[in-house]
Amino acid sequence: MTNRLELAVKYFINELQPDALKLQKLLYFTQGISFYINGKEFFEEECEAWTHGPVVPEVYHEYKGFQSNPICINYSIPEMNAADKLILERVRDNYGKHESKYLAEMTHTQEPWINARHGLSFDERGNEIMSKESIGKYFTETVFQQTGQIAERLWLNEVIMKYPMKWIVAVNCGYDEEHKMFGTVRLVTDDWETAHQVSANLIDAGNNGKVACLEGYDSRPQIGGLTLCH
Repeated sequence: MTNRLELAVKYFINELQPDALKLQKLLYFTQGISFYINGKEFFEEECEAWTHGPVVPEVYHEYKGFQSNPICINYSIPEMNAADKLILERVRDNYGKHESKYLAEMTHTQEPWINARHGLSFDERGNEIMSKESIGKYFTETVFQQTGQIAERLWLNEVIMKYPMKWIVAVNCGYDEEHKMFGTVRLVTDDWETAHQVSANLIDAGNNGKVACLEGYDSRPQIGGLTLCH
C-alpha cells in the first residue's frame, strides 16, 4: 500500500469508523474527486469493479476481517498539505454521511463501474480494472462539465462541494460577453423546500451576496438552474 493510499485509508478510519465496504467506496470517490479538483489521481493503486462496487484489493485484504463492523482504530497520520486535505474533507463531507449500501448502489449507476463490468451479469463476480482514465473522465466531464481552467474550476468547486453530489446534475463555468467568469449549477431534488434553500445558500456562498440569477423549477422532479457570477 503506497503512502498516498495509506493516508486516505487512515484518514477515513479516524474520521468515520466505516465498515470495510464503505471504506472501499470512499477510496473510489477520493480518486474521482482528486481528478475533479486537481486533474490527477490521488493514489496509484487500481480500483477493481467487484459485485458491490469499486474495490482496492490491497485495502480489502487488510480490513476484510472487520466484515460489516466499524473499523475502530485510531491512527496517527502526518500533517497533510492543503490540496490533500481539501480532497479528503470533500469526500468525507459529501459521502461519509451515507451508509455502505447507498454508496455501493451509487457506484452501480456510474460509468466507470458499468463499463468495466461489460459482459458480466449484475451479481457475477469479476475483478476488472476500472481505469483511472475512465474515473477521471467521468468526474471531470459528467460531474463537472469542464470548460474553464483549474483556478476557475476550484472557485466553483468551493461552492458546490458543500452540498450532496447526488443533487448536482451538471456544472459549467466560462466567461460572459464582458469577460466576467460565471458558473452554472443544475440541481435535482424531490424536496421543493430544500431545493430553494440550497439555491439560496449557493448564492450566498458563491457571490457573497452579489449578482446571481435563480431560474425556475418544474416537477420532474424539481430541476433548477442557478447562475453564479464571480
